[in-house]
Amino acid sequence: MKQHVLIVEDDLLLANTLQRVLKNHDFSATITTKVETGFSFLETYECQLVVLDLNLPDGSGFRVLEYLTQYAPNIKVLVLSRDHQIKNKITSFEKGAADFVAKPCQLQEFLLRVERLSRWRWLPKQSQALTIKDIQLLPDSGQVFLKGNEIKLRRREFQILECLAHHKQRIITSQELLVYVWGAHSLPVHNTIQVYMSKLRAIFGDDFPIETIRGMGYRINN
Repeated sequence: MKQHVLIVEDDLLLANTLQRVLKNHDFSATITTKVETGFSFLETYECQLVVLDLNLPDGSGFRVLEYLTQYAPNIKVLVLSRDHQIKNKITSFEKGAADFVAKPCQLQEFLLRVERLSRWRWLPKQSQALTIKDIQLLPDSGQVFLKGNEIKLRRREFQILECLAHHKQRIITSQELLVYVWGAHSLPVHNTIQVYMSKLRAIFGDDFPIETIRGMGYRINN
């Protein structure tokens, strides 16, 4: 089954070129030129990857990132932008982007990045619920429950717990978490995981089941 890519890009010449490249390499692809039509597509159809411009006629592409982080955390987003400022790159990753490519880009590079995102699975996808003590994770929907009550997490927070839930029997290093959540070409600084762990502790309080092993990483506290 072909993976479907949604291209949210108002430069139709570029969008059509990207669509043609994708279709020539065993992807299917749909083009939309606005934020709102992107929302409509995502609410109606299924896709595995979004190629997203940040500067769109009816608003910022960051709105699409925020939407996906909340409602579809399993869809990967490749940001494609003419704005090369590091601030925009950092914001893109913070809001949930899996990769960032500056325009103009080489089509070969674009295709390689899309292919990497489409096949990259650090762990095989599992549709069944994952549990960490009183916490239940639903990978397909991105939902989290604590003692039966739903807890709202951002995409990155969910993925950190997901990674640890897959490896209950061993210590996971910060680098392994970075690769799982941000991909092999990770942008975050060295203390990113520490910051996210602090956020998760604040959310779960005394029910947070993750233990920090100084100098080594993190594991589920048994």
